[in-house]
Amino acid sequence: MKWWTAGTPNDRAFVLLSAALIAAGYYDSWLVRHPPIPQWEHVPVQVAWLATTLYLGAVSFVAWRRNGRLEVAVPEGYGPTVVGLAVFLVGIVISSWWTDALGQRPGCRQSSGFPTCCRSPARA
Repeated sequence: MKWWTAGTPNDRAFVLLSAALIAAGYYDSWLVRHPPIPQWEHVPVQVAWLATTLYLGAVSFVAWRRNGRLEVAVPEGYGPTVVGLAVFLVGIVISSWWTDALGQRPGCRQSSGFPTCCRSPARA
């Protein structure tokens, strides 16, 4: 059980926030597959992303202020996480533009102002 207490308190908090982000993603996916889709379907994922990003930003800022060097701003081993959070941000920002430019994904129809996606023709 030593692995359970390994790492710093910052690591453990980040693991919990990351788990919340993953759980919110699965919840969003479940909502899409069980119409009617609420208009707030993406809010849990975006809130979990924001909490994770703000936490990592705060930890990075404190590390940078403590040492005064930019090299220590991102904790060791968190580089890929920063890239992943930035890519997720790009996805959030371009989501509506992407839909406007390319349309809804196949199998979706517009109904009462938002798309209703179906798994099978029987649900259409």
